[in-house]
Amino acid sequence: MTDTCTRLVACMVVAAIAGEYERMHELYDEFVKENRLHVTVREILESKEAGAETALVVGREC
Repeated sequence: MTDTCTRLVACMVVAAIAGEYERMHELYDEFVKENRLHVTVREILESKEAGAETALVVGREC
């Protein structure tokens, strides 16, 4: 694990102890992005949804 990943894990533990679960999930998304993926699954799905909406709009304009 990189120093960034170690820092994110420590921050997740502190957030969980403090009861800041939303922040913990945000940190987890950052951890996954840093450790495994270049983007999170959430970002992929949002991009696909935005792309589908854009395709519909472009299709109407043509």
